[in-house]
Amino acid sequence: MAFTATEKELYDWARGMLPRWFFESERSEEEMGALVKVFDAVRAQVDEWQSMTFIDEAADLPPDFLDQHARDRGTRRQAGETDARLRLRLQTFDDALTRPVLLAAAQAVLDAESVAGTAVMVELRFARAWLLDWTAWSGTGGTFGGAAPSMTFEPDVAWTARPYRGETTTLLPHEFEFQLVISGAATAANDGTHSIDGLDEGAATYQDADGVAEADATVTWTVQKLDRQGHVVDGFRAAYLGLDQGFRLGGDRPMFVVIVPYDATADVAAEIAERVRVRRAAGCQVIVERRTSP
Repeated sequence: MAFTATEKELYDWARGMLPRWFFESERSEEEMGALVKVFDAVRAQVDEWQSMTFIDEAADLPPDFLDQHARDRGTRRQAGETDARLRLRLQTFDDALTRPVLLAAAQAVLDAESVAGTAVMVELRFARAWLLDWTAWSGTGGTFGGAAPSMTFEPDVAWTARPYRGETTTLLPHEFEFQLVISGAATAANDGTHSIDGLDEGAATYQDADGVAEADATVTWTVQKLDRQGHVVDGFRAAYLGLDQGFRLGGDRPMFVVIVPYDATADVAAEIAERVRVRRAAGCQVIVERRTSP
């Protein structure tokens, strides 16, 4: 049975790995030869697929791997564009695509319009989330109010943010429940972990059958965040995701968000958007935002 060079290499490797008695019969030799032919064909196919991942080697055979490289980069083959020119375009990036040049284009408009301030840019990663670590809020001192079991607690120093998601029946993916953990209270009956079920001005409302109304300057309190499964998310990573928080998720293609100062008009923002658009990479989205407060 004649072998190609790669088949011979595979055969020699298999022969070195298997015990000698396996090759004592002619039948074993034939079976191994057949296996080598099959697996070398598999190797050849895998090699071809792997080579198609390189722009220099990608062929326009069905499927058209070179055109797929273009689609992956948010562009397409132009009318009459040859393989060589398409490869060159996919591998060549103008210096105008660098972050400093894009920001300089935006800043030039601001300077020409005498807008005080500096443009900034946020680069959102492709289809990925920007993440943060959630850290529980905590503090010392507060006032217990109400009458058991309907209690309130207002900290001496205001909450870091609103510890209540509102009156909705089902938690959405970006929503959380909150619970209040009280320890070291002057009246031990106030200690415990309680689900926050509402807000009364600056106080959280909750249920505690043993609660006692009093001011307590030394009590320690912690607000913990719970996900839809009821797990405490302290120390875990969460996406910057909120309907009104200004946090961002990467979209289905790379994105630049250019944020311009408060004094910039809508016309200035539109001019910046166009200047950055003509310089940005093919397939990248550009959004220009004006701050709505100083």
